[in-house]
Amino acid sequence: MKIESKSLALSIVSAIIGGAVSVVIGRLLDIGLFLSISGVSVVVVGTACVGMLFVKGRKNIKTNNGIVPITAMYSPERLPGEVFMAELLELPVIISKDRESTTIEINRKNVKDLVVSNAGKTALAEKYAKTNDNNYRSLDRKIHRFISDPESIGKEIVPLKADFRLRWASGGVLSIVTFRGKNWIPLFFRDIKPYGWNVALGSSERHFDKQNRLVNNLNHELMSPERFICREFLEETLVIQERAKPGENTAYKMIMPYGIIQEDEQNRRDFKAGHVELREQYDSMRIHTFPDIRIKAQSINSGMVIKILPSSDTEDAVEQSEVLVCFNLLETGIEVVKLLKYTIGDDDEILDGEILDRYNGRERIRELTRMPVGLLSCEFLNQMFSKGCDHCRYTPGIQPSVEIPDSIPSEHIHLFEWDVKKRFAVVHGDEKGEGSEKERYREWYDKFGENFFDSSCKISTANPSRLFTPATAKILHLFFSCTEPRVWQVPEKRG
Repeated sequence: MKIESKSLALSIVSAIIGGAVSVVIGRLLDIGLFLSISGVSVVVVGTACVGMLFVKGRKNIKTNNGIVPITAMYSPERLPGEVFMAELLELPVIISKDRESTTIEINRKNVKDLVVSNAGKTALAEKYAKTNDNNYRSLDRKIHRFISDPESIGKEIVPLKADFRLRWASGGVLSIVTFRGKNWIPLFFRDIKPYGWNVALGSSERHFDKQNRLVNNLNHELMSPERFICREFLEETLVIQERAKPGENTAYKMIMPYGIIQEDEQNRRDFKAGHVELREQYDSMRIHTFPDIRIKAQSINSGMVIKILPSSDTEDAVEQSEVLVCFNLLETGIEVVKLLKYTIGDDDEILDGEILDRYNGRERIRELTRMPVGLLSCEFLNQMFSKGCDHCRYTPGIQPSVEIPDSIPSEHIHLFEWDVKKRFAVVHGDEKGEGSEKERYREWYDKFGENFFDSSCKISTANPSRLFTPATAKILHLFFSCTEPRVWQVPEKRG
């Protein structure tokens, strides 16, 4: 009888707990950690442990053109096609301005879906463009003018609804680089839509170990943009000492922004190790790391603040200052950008550090992305963007680029040649190329070859592309209109 009573009591308690968990599971999981036991996820909340059949592997998670339900955040394995992971916000974004600063408030409550791939981003852009493209373009211009106009004071609300939601979170770093006596901004040439010169931007993502098992909670990045901002920047911006040469040793120059989180420092080291391995394997480039070869980066204040309201009532709101924030409604994005200033050597080279991961079942196949990297002079970019983007033209179609009216003079652009040469060699069959390289580089060459090579197929800066991604164009406008010229101008030498 005692045993039966205890069993009955346990059953009742289990039922109560199960019902309560089913009601609040979405919120509790925001602060949960994951363990995977025989394909069943165990959620640990604080010091209490509740076992439940929540995710039985990625096969049960349905994807819809790169869009998945919020519960997929807790899948213990990488989802099919998962490249990054961002929330689709449901509640309005509030922009508040006074004479001193601008605050953008993000509310993460009530989120239902996530976007996990570029295919998902494209699907969203196509959907919204088909439903009400002209209204979104008009609202896009209105919001940017409010943020960038120093005379605009008060509040502006970015309305979100079932048929229009914005991705959270995405961002990166805008660098002011002193190189050979001039100040420049390094930009990567993006060869997928939206095409053009692009700041080192990326999205929040989950991290997996070498066995493809989840090792972090996405909530950390969604509540702390500085985490993925620093990660994306440090992963994509690879500075090496002296120009790259096959078969020779060179040194990796570690950029050290102030306040990097130790956990992210380890992630960066692991990522760089993988990149260095690929460079040696495919380029015969031997890159070594020395603790005393570093680049000190100085943070620049922008006068903007982003405030993030959590999805759970158990967490506190987070504020982050010294950022620029721009809205790109035509790509359903909000970009959070930090400003850094540093110097590189006259013979240093910047390489694209991004790695393209493809999956064949559980097997991971890694390729170098090799986006062309160029330095564009602050002097020229200030002329183009300090007064806004209204004089620029949006290219037609879904996920448009911004085209500037003026050509970029050759003295205002410096192109790092290593990966441009490697792309050319793969296109023309001088090198085999790995995985999708030949297809990717051929498409780039057919569309933009004339912007990187002259008629004799030699690398040239006589006709650089005038395309910029919309987010980069807006960031450049905010930077040059909101910061003092002394931030980017080179001081005149006296005497």
